Amino acid sequence: MGEYLADSNIFIDHLRRHASMEPFMARAEQEGYGLHISTLTLAEIESGQSMNSLTNRQEANFLLSKFETIAVNDGIAQRAGEMRRIYGIEIIDALIAATALSVNATLVTRNIKHFEGIPELEIKTLA
Repeated sequence: MGEYLADSNIFIDHLRRHASMEPFMARAEQEGYGLHISTLTLAEIESGQSMNSLTNRQEANFLLSKFETIAVNDGIAQRAGEMRRIYGIEIIDALIAATALSVNATLVTRNIKHFEGIPELEIKTLA
């Protein structure tokens, strides 16, 4: 049906118990969407203090197992550099946006402001 690439904040908010990502995942699975993350999202999740908890680490690993991890390659890096130069966004956000575009995915984020200036990027927010 389609593809989603989840931004880091979706996982971080879930692990901090601010907002569950489980309804999003269930809906995506039901509708046949592929789920992806960038290797940068993986690094951001792993670097969080919440990962010091064994329970959170196990939960994160379970959630991450449902997503295909997309590595940053030369094409993604070049496109991200162009986006940073053209739209003035942070490099991490540019890399995540470029990763979403590389797999024709809708970016799922709670930080729309970081990405709304990129006209070619389709964005979905979670309430």
